[in-house]
Amino acid sequence: MTSLTSARVTVFRGGAALVLGLVLAGCVAPEKPFLAPNFHALAPRRVAVLPPENATAQVAGATLLQYLMGQHLPSHGYWVRDVNETLATLESKGAGLTIGGRLGSWADGRWLFPARPSPEQLCQDLDVDGLFVGKVDTYDYVELVFARTRVVQCKWMLVDRKGTPLWFASGRGQTAEVDDKGKEGLKAAAANVAIRAIEDAQGIPLFAEAQASIQDCLASLPHP
Repeated sequence: MTSLTSARVTVFRGGAALVLGLVLAGCVAPEKPFLAPNFHALAPRRVAVLPPENATAQVAGATLLQYLMGQHLPSHGYWVRDVNETLATLESKGAGLTIGGRLGSWADGRWLFPARPSPEQLCQDLDVDGLFVGKVDTYDYVELVFARTRVVQCKWMLVDRKGTPLWFASGRGQTAEVDDKGKEGLKAAAANVAIRAIEDAQGIPLFAEAQASIQDCLASLPHP
């Protein structure tokens, strides 16, 4: 049995690996990171993490990624508005559309804010100087007898009060197992189904992979 947890795809051996590789090929390709030339002159120190746009059916996963982003940013030098406070403020201001990315959406490599609330209004309401906005591209389990994978892909962008992009990166977290002989495949598949049920019940689906995807994203984010 070959097992790994990483932020990138690894090459596997044998026929089962080929099948798994074809499945993973259907994932969204990582996008090139972006950093504004004047980043350090414009980078905000007080930020909030908005609910990400979700292109998957995993609602709990999108929520988990928002919380994980909020937890990891302080180690990069940012003061982060508590995610629960952010959600409560959005609700109180009538902008509590926290499912499905209805505070904006991705288009042509940019985050498009609605006319109202504007990024400046959101920053004012949340008492911050910048916003992290994101999108969940992939949040999936693939269960085969000979191969199993758990993969999370997301992308995040930091914008200032005017909605100007200052930083962008995509990230991927993945765990994969290949069993060419298939002897233990059914047992492992059954165990993974049980683990998935526990994670879903606790509201932390694909926790390790979600965390790895955030770490992968933030690897290119400078301190303000």
